[in-house]
Amino acid sequence: MFYTKKEFLWVFAILVLLFSGKITEANDSYWQDNELILDTQNNIQFNQGNVEESNNGIIHLVWNDETENKIIYMRKNYNLSQPIVLSTENQNPSFPRIDVSGNKIYVVYQARVNNEWTPRLYFTKSLDSGLTWSNPIQVSEENRPSFYPDITSDHNLLYIISATRIYEYNYEIDVYKSDNNDWIRDSNVEITGNNPRIAAENGRIHIVWSEMGNCSISYKRGINHGNNILYDAEHILNNYYGCGQMPEIDVKSNNLHVIWNDIQNQEYPGMGDIFYSKSENNGITWTNPISLTQEHRTVISNLHSIKINKNPNVISVAWSDNRNFN
Repeated sequence: MFYTKKEFLWVFAILVLLFSGKITEANDSYWQDNELILDTQNNIQFNQGNVEESNNGIIHLVWNDETENKIIYMRKNYNLSQPIVLSTENQNPSFPRIDVSGNKIYVVYQARVNNEWTPRLYFTKSLDSGLTWSNPIQVSEENRPSFYPDITSDHNLLYIISATRIYEYNYEIDVYKSDNNDWIRDSNVEITGNNPRIAAENGRIHIVWSEMGNCSISYKRGINHGNNILYDAEHILNNYYGCGQMPEIDVKSNNLHVIWNDIQNQEYPGMGDIFYSKSENNGITWTNPISLTQEHRTVISNLHSIKINKNPNVISVAWSDNRNFN
């Protein structure tokens, strides 16, 4: 069977995420055999998917099937499960994100219901490691068009973040908090920007985003105090140099790791490198950014990921670039 370029890249991206951690830990050139995730002629949005691994080694995947307008979930233990549709028939969903905490699986996505213009955030969960799922519930408010969501958990608390369009290309960052009951939007975050990502650990939430005006990659920490989240001052991670886009973040044992695509005065728009910065003290100070890519290849801006492995001193980074001029 022949596959479209989109389908091939999607499978390649999944395989990189599935196996990059094992390659890094082994510190050798061993690659496991490729495994086809899904045999389909549908338009699979490889830039609208997410993968997480639970502590017991089960791989959990979500993605957007644009042909059928569905959010699809699959899991891999010893074998691949059958696809499960998480969205509902009247939704036009996109940009799913997943978080795994033990046997609890959480998914957020944006959707235009009944073809309305305003995208809203929807949340669904599984309490049995992905075998069964709750009906999706709306998280965002009716008058807040919400884009590019992300989700994270910290013990019994859940956090969802998104960019809310205020007018044209101006966005505010919204943070929603839940104790597995109602979702409440936090009114103290006060961030303007786009493409937010969130991580949480031990009562602290860590937010990264891209600034629309000055192209900076910014970071802000919030500390949970009961019903309130108190936020520290904002940090600029890329020192206003270049033009930062699409950050990703992960945290473990008080160590924070952030990557982003940064256009470093390239001749053509869209070209850039993957840059990396870390904090070893819960976001108080940060290292100077370093480039992980070589020869300033064109990096596909929303196809990169960072994950901390079971060994917190080992991280895995995956991205897509044009080294083969494709």
